[in-house]
Amino acid sequence: MTKEEIHEMKSGPEMDLLILEKVMGWKRVPRPEHWVCSATFGLENAGGDSCCPVCQLPSYSEAYSMEASWMVVEKMMAKGYNYTIRGNFEGNGKHWCGFDHQEWADSNPLFKSPLCDTLPLAICKAALIAIAEDAKGDTP
Repeated sequence: MTKEEIHEMKSGPEMDLLILEKVMGWKRVPRPEHWVCSATFGLENAGGDSCCPVCQLPSYSEAYSMEASWMVVEKMMAKGYNYTIRGNFEGNGKHWCGFDHQEWADSNPLFKSPLCDTLPLAICKAALIAIAEDAKGDTP
């Protein structure tokens, strides 16, 4: 997924699924036989916990889920990123977040979200951009 595609994404299940897989490290697994929902696959983390992408998907990107989006920040920190968050940027009611490997990413983080209506959305976009750009391997 490109930075431009991430910029255009809206908050919701599609973004939350990407966060769970790309940032939080959950993997797709075959759908367990005992599930009665419409899921075509399950998700599993390294500890063996499972999650249904239809009925149990955490809401990382929605406006009401600052606690869940903060888990994204903590996971990115565990991966070696530093973060910068700016709420109500220049008084316009918009927010942005940035992640970087530098010790102080404050002035101009390498991986920055566009201005977003909510802080959880800015955090999720910045995290996905950082993971995608680092995966390309051409970052300093």
